Amino acid sequence: MLSTIRLNNTGDIVKIAQYMLNYAERGKADGIFDDRFAAEVGDWQAKHNLTADYIIGPNTWSAMAKAMPTCSTSKNKTSTYTCAI
Repeated sequence: MLSTIRLNNTGDIVKIAQYMLNYAERGKADGIFDDRFAAEVGDWQAKHNLTADYIIGPNTWSAMAKAMPTCSTSKNKTSTYTCAI
């Protein structure tokens, strides 16, 4: 499972979340969990019947993975996490 992330976290794990929530287009995520992204996380959580705690932990990661379509390669289908990376 991916690490829990929250306000003021930065890095590639935040970029993955930004892609998965369609907050940023591929290649344009900044990897900064700022107030704007936290608001987006809370809105997404509320729309998906999760507690809007503005934190992406195990329950939110799991719900995000289930909500995203899989992507495919010429060889096989891979998970959303792989596509985001």
